Amino acid sequence: MSPRQSNRRTLSDDMTILRRIRTITRELALVFLAVVIIALANSPGVYSVLDIATSPYKFRLVQWELDNLPDKWWGLLAGALPWASRDDANPNQLLVEFTALAQELRHAEFELERLAARGATDPSLGRDDAQRRVATLQRELDALSPRAQTALEAEINIALEQQDLASRWGTVFPPVDLVFTGAPLVLVVSPRDRIERQDSMLLDTRIKVSEMEGLEDELLRKQDSAALVLRAGGVASYPSMVNASGGLYNVVVTAVHEWLHHYWFFRPLGWNYFSNATMTTLNETAADLAGKELGAMVYQNITGQPPPQALHPEHDGTHDHPDAFNFFDEMRETRLEVDRLLEQKRIPEAEAYMEERRQVFVENGYTLRKLNQAYFAFHGAYGTSPSSISPIQGQVELVRAHTTSVGEFVHVMSQFGDYAKFEEYVAQLPPVHVAPTSEVPSTGASGTDGLPSSGTTLP
Repeated sequence: MSPRQSNRRTLSDDMTILRRIRTITRELALVFLAVVIIALANSPGVYSVLDIATSPYKFRLVQWELDNLPDKWWGLLAGALPWASRDDANPNQLLVEFTALAQELRHAEFELERLAARGATDPSLGRDDAQRRVATLQRELDALSPRAQTALEAEINIALEQQDLASRWGTVFPPVDLVFTGAPLVLVVSPRDRIERQDSMLLDTRIKVSEMEGLEDELLRKQDSAALVLRAGGVASYPSMVNASGGLYNVVVTAVHEWLHHYWFFRPLGWNYFSNATMTTLNETAADLAGKELGAMVYQNITGQPPPQALHPEHDGTHDHPDAFNFFDEMRETRLEVDRLLEQKRIPEAEAYMEERRQVFVENGYTLRKLNQAYFAFHGAYGTSPSSISPIQGQVELVRAHTTSVGEFVHVMSQFGDYAKFEEYVAQLPPVHVAPTSEVPSTGASGTDGLPSSGTTLP
């Protein structure tokens, strides 16, 4: 090889590195702008009863972004350097082990909470051992977390590129960026005389159940509102917050779901997420459908196996046993009856009925701490949920049936910034048979505090 050829190869390598750094810098600027917009949108100008009541418990989003956002970009810049190591021993196996460890930690925490609830101070009851076990598992999880995050980001990135969801620069934008963490809680507020997501607020995970109930009671007393604190499985901050304790498939689906909100943030669908409740439902339903389909691809790439059958309610066996308790059907029936009572202005009767139904769910293994208008307002935003009465699920499924891939579906949905335009588009599509989907939480998935788990965008 001549010196000139050697110089050309060196120059070519240098130009490749510079192009990668320029791409990363451009993406960093756009993401930083998006984070600033989100932060400004979450800064109230006038403090309401809700702001005052939640002030001791608010999740500090700006601080969280400052703590977590730079990590991704330092990693990308370091990875662009020619001497950066690209080796990682079996990252997919690492992901499987990490999520299994996260589930083990969750069960250990449940056991500790159970002992604490019994007032166990006697060492013979195992509370000290349970505390030490939780601490040990948490240290192991913390040590694995950075590598597991990188491994999952890489797998999701591959699936997105395969579905033609890379940007015109040839990279996935926004870059897949997630943090395994205990996602914050969400306080949802609804009027008592109708089901409507009137307001919401992210809360710190350290808030106690007694404090949650105090907040809910205060909002009922001071502004006659139904309120409920729920646990979020993921939050579409940037990086997205993903709870790792739900099992590998749920983790993957949540991570993809939140990335879709990032992607649509730069397009008409996402721009109009908060314009009205219908657009919120359209965003969430599309993200739910595409997230599960993309998530199944990623899960299969990681494990070599299809997603666990139990996570698909239409195949979980409950329909083969007429006497079995079916969460989807029971919750849908509850929602319809609550709507009927509220339309007749029978608010106390509707609330008494919801409490009766909550006890039925608890008896059948679903630990709902509270079932009220706010519960339905939150879960009703997901068209695939039994808490929803929206026709949007069927409309979104029809659009997917008329696209050749989930990537094309994501592109098609991104253009709709107005629900009326979306309805016009759907109306001209020929009808096709679409297999119904439903969403059923796993028994006890909400944990000992009875907080249902779900993903959410920033309120």
